[in-house]
Amino acid sequence: MGRRILLHPGFHKTGTSSAQHFLWHNRERLAPVARLYLLRHLRLVADAAMRYARKRQVADLVAAAGSLTEVLADAPGDRHLVLSCEGLSGHIPGWPDVADYGAAAEILPVLVQVLRESLSGHECHVVLTTRAPEAWLSSAWRHLLIGTRLREDWPVFARRYHRAADLDGAARRIASALAPLPVTCLPLERAREHPLGPGGALLELAGLSSEGLLPVGHGNRGPDADLARELLALNRSGLTTEDLKARKQALCASRGVGGWVRGNG
Repeated sequence: MGRRILLHPGFHKTGTSSAQHFLWHNRERLAPVARLYLLRHLRLVADAAMRYARKRQVADLVAAAGSLTEVLADAPGDRHLVLSCEGLSGHIPGWPDVADYGAAAEILPVLVQVLRESLSGHECHVVLTTRAPEAWLSSAWRHLLIGTRLREDWPVFARRYHRAADLDGAARRIASALAPLPVTCLPLERAREHPLGPGGALLELAGLSSEGLLPVGHGNRGPDADLARELLALNRSGLTTEDLKARKQALCASRGVGGWVRGNG
């Protein structure tokens, strides 16, 4: 099998954190055959992509391309590359000034061009993880209650962003922008059925072996209905930004939201 680049740029709330935790947990086992690039490595690239999603300034696309070029400067030519970071698609819809994934179809062609120019001997594979609309909307709303000062309740949010929840449609637009490069969709509902979870399904879909890798436990769970109500009330309160952040962090920590259950090995 030739050397491959697996680019997994989201979408948000589709098992991405589970996949990335699995990859990082198995990084030493993967090291002989693949180099991993996750948020910790791609922070500047993702920051530029997210700025572009909000402002649509060409300078941010240039910054994203430049940062990715720097990251790949020491990329191994004799191993596969696995890049997994949902921030490469921009911000999640519902973030201030972000209505949908429209920016992703403009960001990803720029990043793919950098990958091809930096590693011309590798074959690039783009995999987008997706999720059923209603489940994605619910997860996105709860996620945004933590990460932003979202004041909309669930019915209002669901009505406002129902079009953004069509991840299959967003994937088609991205595929059109990346053509003729093939783009593969991996529904979370199917990825969960893999013995190693979304991370194992992601690797195998891109033609990379998951043999010998170890599973991770469940984690990064979102808030339940009761916690969501408390977070919404805090967002609607008169707390300063700093106090609000501290209160939400403490509240989520007390409920075990955002942590991971370690796997075996």
